[in-house]
Amino acid sequence: MSRSARASHLVIPVFLLGLVFAPPAIALDAPAKSVGPHAELGGKKPVTISRGPLSVTLRLVKARGGEAPVATVSVDGARAIVLGAGLPASSTLGSHARIVTLDATTPLPQVVFSRYTGGAHCCAETFIATQSGGKWVSVNAGTRDGEEGFAFEDIDGDGNVELTGVDNRFLYAFDSYAGSLAPSRIYRLRGTSLVEVTRDPRFQPWLRAELARQEREANENPESWKSNGFLAGWVAQKALLGETTDAWSRMLKNYDRASDWGALSCESKPKQAECADPERRAQMFPRLLRAFLVGNGYLAANDPAAR
Repeated sequence: MSRSARASHLVIPVFLLGLVFAPPAIALDAPAKSVGPHAELGGKKPVTISRGPLSVTLRLVKARGGEAPVATVSVDGARAIVLGAGLPASSTLGSHARIVTLDATTPLPQVVFSRYTGGAHCCAETFIATQSGGKWVSVNAGTRDGEEGFAFEDIDGDGNVELTGVDNRFLYAFDSYAGSLAPSRIYRLRGTSLVEVTRDPRFQPWLRAELARQEREANENPESWKSNGFLAGWVAQKALLGETTDAWSRMLKNYDRASDWGALSCESKPKQAECADPERRAQMFPRLLRAFLVGNGYLAANDPAAR
């Protein structure tokens, strides 16, 4: 799954396409670059993956409103924990389980279970089973955009796999979903907490590679550089690399002064006066973007670059 919140990240349920789809249960052998066994539940039949004494079975159970997928984690054949138990019904499509080492200090690897909640662009609920104090516990990793919510990669090669994704707060903030770019986010599992570590210096090369990919995709569609939704995410990605001055200057030259999307909407009374004044209207996006980036931790309140 692409880490960019653009067309490659778009999830369209099959029923919206008017197709009849009844795929079998799928157990996927880990490809060469995979971080561990992966299973996807595509129908009524349970599917199981394993790694050493650890196994995970994805299956459907009765739930409020119908059926819901759950992931049963077992060690040497004995049930250890069930992820997703008690949740309301959801689509079978987009139910995934992975066995992956997120925390190498535990005796056994972790299990990641995600289930797709439905909707054209949203979302995946994700739960992580890990060992703590001699027992298995479930860590709620939240709800995020996309079919699986996260991608998995040992970015720094230390044996602990990072969970990567995007900052969903940027989606729809200044443009449509398709016109929005969401900057990268990196997480580590520490004990029973999922911690955001995007700004750790070890991950700067990875963030720069992501920036290069974002810019390459934008260059293939030059209109992206005039989209406030793209520019907002791009400035944020540059800020993660300490390149705010360059990004802010380019944004000021390219942003769409006529846009009236989301945070720029002129429907609210406080903004009606600004919208009536062409000069003030033209400055709305930079001012609101600066406040958005400061409020979400991408810029310091006194950052001279964003003036």
